[in-house]
Amino acid sequence: MKKILLMCLADATINPRPSRFIHYFESKKDIIEVIGLQPKKKTNYKYFEIKNFSGFKKYFVKALSLFLLIIQKVYKNNTLSNFTNNMRYNINKKEIERFVHHDYDYIFCEDLQLLPIAVELKRSAKLVFDAREIYAEQNSKSLFFKFIEKSERERMLKQYLSKCDIRLTVNDKIKDYYELKYGLDFHVIFSTPLKSNFSSDIINKKEIKLVHHGLANKNRHIENMILACNTLPKNFYIDFYLTGSQQYIEKLKSYIRSDNVKILPPVDFEDIAVTLSAYDVGIYLLKPENLNLELSLPNKFFEYINSGLALCTGPSPVMSEIIEKNGLGLSSKTFSVQSFNETIKKLNHSNLKIFKENSRNASKIYNWSNQEKILSSLL
Repeated sequence: MKKILLMCLADATINPRPSRFIHYFESKKDIIEVIGLQPKKKTNYKYFEIKNFSGFKKYFVKALSLFLLIIQKVYKNNTLSNFTNNMRYNINKKEIERFVHHDYDYIFCEDLQLLPIAVELKRSAKLVFDAREIYAEQNSKSLFFKFIEKSERERMLKQYLSKCDIRLTVNDKIKDYYELKYGLDFHVIFSTPLKSNFSSDIINKKEIKLVHHGLANKNRHIENMILACNTLPKNFYIDFYLTGSQQYIEKLKSYIRSDNVKILPPVDFEDIAVTLSAYDVGIYLLKPENLNLELSLPNKFFEYINSGLALCTGPSPVMSEIIEKNGLGLSSKTFSVQSFNETIKKLNHSNLKIFKENSRNASKIYNWSNQEKILSSLL
């Protein structure tokens, strides 16, 4: 029986990747303690909540952080940098030190901003860092990110990656990026769902049902998928299940020009697999505005596979390579709305039957049971 501390800047009870790690440790009867944002679900383990700022304090901290970040550009000092990082994300070092016990076998760190304090808490524990993103390339179009945030993230990566005992990431392309840039070993754990959930093999021959679910983030340009679906033939139906800014979701609704395109309320994390299994095709068009988006391999990709869906994506290299290798569906030639629209139109009941069957077969490879075996071999 091991003792584990998992740290993340998310609700670890519902955030897909941290919650899967917790599931793994609980299945091994390990003792698990968690540091994360406010949990929506009750837990059987100790949970330290990192509280989000609100009201006046939120804006005061934001302004003070910006001032300190600018100071750091001139007067480079690790102590000041870590103080500013902890303040920005309300990482209360003293309270966290009162929560932890310092006798862990492993500390799992799921976010770069928590890595400095994870290193401090390490002691005799083995530190596992899960690099889920290319952190220094996440928002390269933002001037703030380009001139302020990027260098801070690069500082943390350069200073703390080598202090981790095990480094994980989400696909081989990001693994190659980190290993080449930092000269350190990384291991791939795919972001596959806990279970597969397949519906009947029968496809409704009168219609083709498409689905997209996920975060409505502006840099993902969800509107491009809506525009591509507006002019599909009448037998195509597309439902979007979106979370995130309600203001942005309302704006996305203004792009809809077809009765067959709908934006529906998001479903609970536990219900995603059952909901997806009622569809034929999972779609995702992700314009590569930065390297992080270009090399993306999101949770939804594997959720589509493990729900037995065909896939239709843009030419994102990691996703399209897996689709082509396993015969899972189609990828458009370019990221344009027209190209994606033309690619969707190539779907028919004959090729869908093949794609969906191949997706079921691929789920025997891309599943959480196989990822657990990899994780077990590393610990």
